[in-house]
Amino acid sequence: MQKEPYREENSMGSKYREMNKKISAFCGYYNNAYLNRPSGASDETVFAKAMSKYHTKEGSAFTYVGAWEIFKNCPKWAPIPNEVTRAKRCKTFESIEHSAGDSDVRYHININDEPEFDDEVTEIPELKRPNGRDKAKKEAAAKNKEASTKNETPGETKVDKLMSKFNEFNEIQAARLKLKEKEMQEAADREDFKLMATNIDSLPEKDKEVLQKMKAKIAQKWGL
Repeated sequence: MQKEPYREENSMGSKYREMNKKISAFCGYYNNAYLNRPSGASDETVFAKAMSKYHTKEGSAFTYVGAWEIFKNCPKWAPIPNEVTRAKRCKTFESIEHSAGDSDVRYHININDEPEFDDEVTEIPELKRPNGRDKAKKEAAAKNKEASTKNETPGETKVDKLMSKFNEFNEIQAARLKLKEKEMQEAADREDFKLMATNIDSLPEKDKEVLQKMKAKIAQKWGL
């Protein structure tokens, strides 16, 4: 099966912008449905209403549900804290005003009474705003510096640490050089064996004489 070609940088950027735009739009519909949900409505009902609203307004179905499930609680797209409480309170007061307008009954309101709200309405905890890029970098650098300080041996100076790294570097270089020499020696040995196995009978006398001397040296080298 032939694999699809990898996306280029421009293609990935275009795909991200498209996804970001559609998720932002859907979050707007969902948050609006969430803040104005009828009493007793489930999360599934709110989600279905948001999907229907998106399809009606945008002209197509919302296809990034998986990505939205991941990003919906991020500060950028989460419902505004305490907006649910405000929305329910507004509905309560609107209901009272509507009932009063349709009836001739007059209500006596004592301004000293404490307002009563639905017990089901709970305050949503304020979302903590994420740190900015510069602040996050400073905090990470401070943590790294603190960890480095804890790992230092008492009395160890910067010169000692530098010398330790220098010695470690020399050891690595020496090991690499030794390995290189071993590889070169093995290559030379292979050439010796190749020459010893060469048939020189069909060669000209001059070349034959040179190769015979080389074979003699190789034989002496290996004690043959």
